Amino acid sequence: MINVYWTRAIAPGSGERHFISPLRFAEPVFLNKDIDYKEFLGPALLHCPGIVEEMTKTVVIKSPVTVDLQYTDEQNLKVHRQDPEFGKIFFGDPQGKNGIHQLGFGYIFFADKPLMATNLPAYYHDNGYTKNVNAICGSYDIGRWFRPGVRPLFQLKPGAKNININEGDALMYVKFNTDEKVNFVEFLCFSNNFVAVSYTHLTLPTSDLV
Repeated sequence: MINVYWTRAIAPGSGERHFISPLRFAEPVFLNKDIDYKEFLGPALLHCPGIVEEMTKTVVIKSPVTVDLQYTDEQNLKVHRQDPEFGKIFFGDPQGKNGIHQLGFGYIFFADKPLMATNLPAYYHDNGYTKNVNAICGSYDIGRWFRPGVRPLFQLKPGAKNININEGDALMYVKFNTDEKVNFVEFLCFSNNFVAVSYTHLTLPTSDLV
């Protein structure tokens, strides 16, 4: 068994007006618990170990807010169903040639021994986010690095004009690449400085935490 510890990570600098209450951050749930996988897969695939086993090692990350982003052109983005300033902070400035966004909320996962975690698209979920974006994926060792790596990262799909997010929508998955059983443990972080350090030192080794 391998222990994976998790906490909510609110981006520093958001300010009180645009603060997202931690109470709105849903506890990450394993995929086989989040969807009715027996009905979803059907009798033919239900006993496929490759599919079912992966579901037991993959957690679902959901949106804590309701917000829409409208692309009027490459330079002008409009926010709906939220304060425009909040939307700007939540979606962040587009980066790179294709306008990649990283959402302004996330989680910190770390393990008590080496464990590669992979951020994945929410491919079992169909909503106004997953339909309109191409997720950017990545992997890192959560047994070695303490960082807010669990943050949705995306670019708009060609031809799409709107991203519609409802509170509770699945935005991404995180897969733990291990053959061991994963014991998921929440830890409470009462210090904003603790989270801020993880944002400003994105390559902080877990050995520096003890």
